[in-house]
This record gives sequence, C-alpha cells and structure tokens, in this order.
Amino acid sequence: MPRIGQDLLTRYAEAVAVKVDREVSAVQQGGLSARDFQDTLHFEFADHSHATFHFAFFIHDSQARALAVFTEHCGFFLFPDHVRVRDEGGALLFGGLED
Repeated sequence: MPRIGQDLLTRYAEAVAVKVDREVSAVQQGGLSARDFQDTLHFEFADHSHATFHFAFFIHDSQARALAVFTEHCGFFLFPDHVRVRDEGGALLFGGLED
C-alpha cells in the first residue's frame, strides 16, 4: 500500500474500525479486507466535476473539514468536505455543498 494510504488508515483507524465493525487493533495490524468495501459512492464537487468509487466507504472528519475515502481497488483519498456524496440509488449520504 502506498505510504499516503497507510497514513490515512493510521489517522482514521478508530473511525474506520467503527465503520467496518472491527477492533481498532485489528484494523491497525491487519488493515482492511475485501468484505469491508460494499458501497458505490458518487462524489459531486463544487465545479460540477464528479467521481464514482465502487467498493468504497468514507469517514467525515469535521475538525479537519475533510472526507477520507477508502476504496478496495483504487487506494485511499482525502477530499475537502465541500462535496456531496450520494449512494448508488442517488440518496444523499453527505451534503457539504451549499446550494
């Protein structure tokens, strides 16, 4: 795993452990597994750009005003929280963009 991915996993280990329903130590020592990734997420950015991640989940860090995105095949990413996130059916999961 690239170093940035490991850094994000380390930084958000407690929140990730809650999300994937495992102990923090298990996430820290064993990382993530395929069963941890189930959702398709659609990101909508302020400039009308968009991104779709299959087999992914995100953690919102309100203090850093960021979304940490964890994907099974594409790595881990950190985005500013000025973004909308929808599930595969179009339901709003996170609405950081102002209308």
